[in-house]
Amino acid sequence: MPERLETSDRLESPKEGLEELKAFLGELARRNVKLYELVFADLHFLKPRVRKWLRVLKFPLEEVLTEREKEMVRFYSGLSRGERMHSLEETAAFIGKSPKAERFVAAHLRYAWLKLKRRELVGPEAVETLKLPDFLYKSVIGEKVEKISDILSLSDKQLIKVCGAESVLSILRQAMKDKGIDFNPKVTFPLFPYNNQ
Repeated sequence: MPERLETSDRLESPKEGLEELKAFLGELARRNVKLYELVFADLHFLKPRVRKWLRVLKFPLEEVLTEREKEMVRFYSGLSRGERMHSLEETAAFIGKSPKAERFVAAHLRYAWLKLKRRELVGPEAVETLKLPDFLYKSVIGEKVEKISDILSLSDKQLIKVCGAESVLSILRQAMKDKGIDFNPKVTFPLFPYNNQ
């Protein structure tokens, strides 16, 4: 059995963010029927099917997932040779959460699966391979970006909406640079962020 994740490697998420994450997953699933089952199907039904799917993926989990996400997915699905599948309660304990945090684990498992599925559907140019921080990934996906090349096509207005600040644009710029892509837009961010009013 894999060792329990160290504190610094644990998945952290405020409780109020759980419903937001579930809403995000639901929105993406409704956009693409191929993602629907991973988000809405019963986990007991999905578990063996997902395990079989993960074992035949044509790319490594770490191409899309963070180390913490990868270890959670591997542990729950029992991907190591001879290892059994684990329950949500066991997985919660493994990532340093209360065994009662099943809803947290379920949402984050579906989130990881969804990113893997989008990579499978879109190919090696999928935006998921940038491994962006969650807040930036969700913002980028909100602009219906699927491929890295789509980011290059975003207007200044869209980049301002996606990033919100120069510091966040710098994160996106570095992620693109790490993939060997020249991405250096000259965007002037407003003094006060846009609001939804």
